[in-house]
Amino acid sequence: MRSSCSSQAITGRGPTKVGTEEFVLCIAGTLEVGPIDQEQFLRPGDSLWFPADRDHRYARRRGARGLCVISYPSLREA
Repeated sequence: MRSSCSSQAITGRGPTKVGTEEFVLCIAGTLEVGPIDQEQFLRPGDSLWFPADRDHRYARRRGARGLCVISYPSLREA
């Protein structure tokens, strides 16, 4: 999954299906990600796992890049 947004973009995401999880790896720059009011700053090499079934957001600074893996419960149970 690749997403591009302008510098200093902030993307809010509502909760997904119960049991959904996200893993974010910072590749370059600085990212701020995680559940609302529990966001973490990530620098290159840092990663974060969080339950995505609650409101969360992504914010990035110019030149930031990251990798996001989303795990849906229906796919894990198959």
